[in-house]
Amino acid sequence: MELRQLSTFIRAAQLQSFSKAAGSLGYSQSAVTVQIRLLEEELGTRLFDRIGRKVTLTPQGSQFLTSAYDILYEVNRAKLSVSDETELKNPLHIGTIESLCFSKFPSILRYFREHHPKVAIRITTAPPEELIEMMEHNQLDLIYILDEPRYDSNWYKAMEQKEEVVFLSSPSFPLAGKKGIKLEELLHEPFFLTEKNANYRRAFDRYLATKNILLIPFLEISNTEFIIKMI
Repeated sequence: MELRQLSTFIRAAQLQSFSKAAGSLGYSQSAVTVQIRLLEEELGTRLFDRIGRKVTLTPQGSQFLTSAYDILYEVNRAKLSVSDETELKNPLHIGTIESLCFSKFPSILRYFREHHPKVAIRITTAPPEELIEMMEHNQLDLIYILDEPRYDSNWYKAMEQKEEVVFLSSPSFPLAGKKGIKLEELLHEPFFLTEKNANYRRAFDRYLATKNILLIPFLEISNTEFIIKMI
């Protein structure tokens, strides 16, 4: 079993295509087919089901994918542990959502730039679902999102922490500055909320559903447009 076979297997599983995996790795499609066949022969099991041009993992392939990620992770960690070069210089492509990009990233990037000046950083903003898909297709090195806890055996989660959900109001709002306000006291007020399918909006709507509350916002704000809904 060779490391390149594992890398090829992972890329084919991510892209669900031998031809796309070959293109991304700089191989011919026949080379990818041979590598997968040799890996299947060594393991004594079929890793992919072929349906036309698309390939999907078999149950055994899905189980082996986790092991392949673990093997490559440990190999890379071992290489870094004995490397004489301590300064990072490889480019880094980060995915995040717009709100975090503007609120969290300036200080993070400033710190990172001071300690790793040779690393070229690229940032892509998109909704969490798109970022996760891009990461799983190896289009992003890491993602930093604001969402409910998510777990997957193929990911390595470096950090997870809770963030408070807060509501802002004008200083002239009658209840501004009051502590211990109940949600029911605010339901008759005009709410400005993110669009309905936004991650933290979904969490808020689910919370309201547990209280049997239906809230119709005065204004829904998306990244690209304003959708006005009058009460």
